[in-house]
Amino acid sequence: MSWHRVLDAEELEQATPIAMELQGREICVVRLQQDIHAFDDACPHRQWPLHLGHLKDGILTCRAHTWEWDVRTGELQRMRAPECLTMHEARERDGAIEVRLDPEAPEPLLISALWRATQELEVR
Repeated sequence: MSWHRVLDAEELEQATPIAMELQGREICVVRLQQDIHAFDDACPHRQWPLHLGHLKDGILTCRAHTWEWDVRTGELQRMRAPECLTMHEARERDGAIEVRLDPEAPEPLLISALWRATQELEVR
């Protein structure tokens, strides 16, 4: 799989998750210090958008139900459940953030229809 430019490097602020779509897959990108991390944006538990969660010290807390993941490894924190994040390679190169999707990643989860419906109601 090849690298894809997803945004300019200055657009990715420190510890501020950004959501985007890449090849039909909703992903989240985050900068921690000098490292860039990318993972599927849909929470593996309830499919809520993870970019809306709270990020502190590399731990992202889902806004829907407070499950926590380490965005550096994708591992679920403090629970014994198999729901890890689907991680993708990410890097900063020549002033751009690039992502390479994992070719062996499982089919992506879609963001919750319930969440999408709440967004449509807010727009009205």
